Amino acid sequence: MNERQQLEKLRALRESRLRRAEYALAEQRRRCQTDAENLEALDTTLAEQRRAFDHQEQAWFDSSGENVLSKTAFEDMRQGINVHYRRQAVLEEVRHEAEQEQSRQLTERDRLAAEWVRRMRSERALGKLVARRHDAERFRDEAHAELEAEDAVPRGAR
Repeated sequence: MNERQQLEKLRALRESRLRRAEYALAEQRRRCQTDAENLEALDTTLAEQRRAFDHQEQAWFDSSGENVLSKTAFEDMRQGINVHYRRQAVLEEVRHEAEQEQSRQLTERDRLAAEWVRRMRSERALGKLVARRHDAERFRDEAHAELEAEDAVPRGAR
C-alpha cells in the first residue's frame, strides 16, 4: 500500500470515528434534555404537593376556627401532616438522585463534546495534509510532464 492509499485509509477511518463521535454526542445531548425534563416534572410535582398541602392546612385551620379540635380530628391532621412530609422527603430524594444523574450526564456530554472537537480538528488537519500531498503530487507530475515535453522537442527545431 503506497503512502497515498495509507492516507486515504486513515482519512476514512477518522471520518468514521468522527461520525461515531457526532452520534454519541447527539445521543448524550438527548439524554441531558430528558434529564432536564424529568427534573422539571419533579419540581412541578413537588410544587403541586406543597400547594395542595397548604390548601389542606388552610382547610384544617378554617374548619377548626376558634374551636378546640377533637382527638379524632387532631389525629387525622397529624397523620395528614406526616403523610405529606414523607411524600415530600421521597420526592426530594428522587429529585436529588435525578439531579446527580443529570450532573453525571452533563459531565459526559462535555467529555463527548471535547472528544468530538478533537476528532474534528484531527480530521481537518488530515484533510489539509492529504490536500497538500495531492497538490505536491500534481505539481511533481506537471513538472515531469514539462521536462518530458522539453526533452521531446528536437534541439534544432528552435
